This record gives sequence, C-alpha cells and structure tokens, in this order.
Amino acid sequence: MQCGWSWTISTNTSRSGGAIASVASKIGCATQTLCDWVRQAERDMGQRNGPSTGEKQRVRELERELRRANEILRQASAFFRAGGARPPTQVMVTFIDEHPAQYGVEPICKEVPIAPSVY
Repeated sequence: MQCGWSWTISTNTSRSGGAIASVASKIGCATQTLCDWVRQAERDMGQRNGPSTGEKQRVRELERELRRANEILRQASAFFRAGGARPPTQVMVTFIDEHPAQYGVEPICKEVPIAPSVY
C-alpha cells in the first residue's frame, strides 16, 4: 500500500497499543488501519508469518486471469453448443471474430484451444 510515508519498523515486538494509537491519530487514520499496515510491513520483511504484499498481488492477478478464462470458456461453450465435442475450425474462428475486443485474440486461442496461427 502506498501512502507517501516512509516507515521504519522497530524490531522491538513489545510495542504498546498506545503508541500505535498515538501515531494513528497524528497521521489521521484509524488505529486498526495503522496496526494492519504495521503487521503487513512485518510480513513483507519476513518478521511475521503470512503472505507478503507481492504474494497477495500475485494471487489477485491469478484470480483475475481465472475469472477471464472462465468467462471465455462459458461464452465459447454456449457458442459451440451445437458443434459437438470439438466444433469445426471455422466456427471457432467466427467466435474469435466476434469477441476480440472483449478478451483479445491470444487469451481466446489459449482457452478454446486453437492455435493463433490458424486464426
């Protein structure tokens, strides 16, 4: 999380909640928010168990890719329904022709599957 502040986390694990509350009021955020930031910074530095900021971002990216792939497959399935197990190449090309702006050609070719060179 970027907030424009430069933080130095003390390795002293016996910090008091009062100190966090004091700093939180000075920077204008909720005590729990600052506590969450401190915990996340500790995870990022390997001082606390749990996913780092980078790991959380990678999971979000993978979830976004999965949602896109599922949407492509859902629409392709409805489009190819009458085509049997593997629809003819021309039917797949028609599907790609109708959806390039929504998903892009390469992601569709990856999920359908059809070689981009065929398209």
